[in-house]
Amino acid sequence: MLTSSNGATRTLPAVPVLVSSACHCKMLQDVAARQLIVLCAVLLGVAAQAQESTLSATTVANNPGSAFVYVPSTTVEGAIAVRFCLNLVSCYTASRFIARSMHVTESSHGDYRLQTGASSTTSLRTVTYWPALAGMGISQSTFTLAPCAVRSPHLHLRASGLLYAYDADSLEVGFVTENGTAITNTIASGASAVFPQGLIHYQFNSGCKNATYTISYGSELPGTQVVTQALFNLPANVLAASLNIQTSAAHELAGQIPTGRFVGGVADCQARCADSMGSLSTTGR
Repeated sequence: MLTSSNGATRTLPAVPVLVSSACHCKMLQDVAARQLIVLCAVLLGVAAQAQESTLSATTVANNPGSAFVYVPSTTVEGAIAVRFCLNLVSCYTASRFIARSMHVTESSHGDYRLQTGASSTTSLRTVTYWPALAGMGISQSTFTLAPCAVRSPHLHLRASGLLYAYDADSLEVGFVTENGTAITNTIASGASAVFPQGLIHYQFNSGCKNATYTISYGSELPGTQVVTQALFNLPANVLAASLNIQTSAAHELAGQIPTGRFVGGVADCQARCADSMGSLSTTGR
């Protein structure tokens, strides 16, 4: 709006603002990043609120293993669900945009590295498959573990892991401490578990439906060594002496070691799930 010397005013026509495609992309990236930060802040904020009321000193003293899992209260779990759903579409779109803008190569499944076995899958998001992670000190993997399947005991040489159970009825998580003590817990949707760096650990879906979870690592390349596969790569005579068995038995066992990272067929779990499904199929007849 301009005012002339005689006091008259007039409105100038709007001038279109041209934004280059590069600038437009930068704006979209900034918006996408802010959306992700908001979601992470919400989740971390809720977790901080819940931490004060769930992991008390008494609980840890009575059950030391409970210090390695985090189970939110019912009210906090509901808050997480509501806030996540409110941001689901925008944050998912934003994360995919950021991934694509950083030249991530995706397979036809939309995963950065898809591995399968025992009807289970994992998608690896490490610097090997996502170069944008270089120097950030973080990475992530997502998992779908079939009923009664096990993610084989393994260790990460360069990072600790933080698991979040997105959709699970009964997910057993455990590791062995340096002094040989086994720490095991069973968690469900909304809970988290930690795996210290360099210690043997596993996940076992003891439920009768798929378990979906993510694990975040404190390294862009945490490294994974499957214990059984590594063990049976030792010379047979050394392995036989270590296990107090005959060398021939060591050779025989070596031929039965699964080559993948998932193992299926935990017998007691399968029998329980079969009975459960059988009872459901006969209901109402």
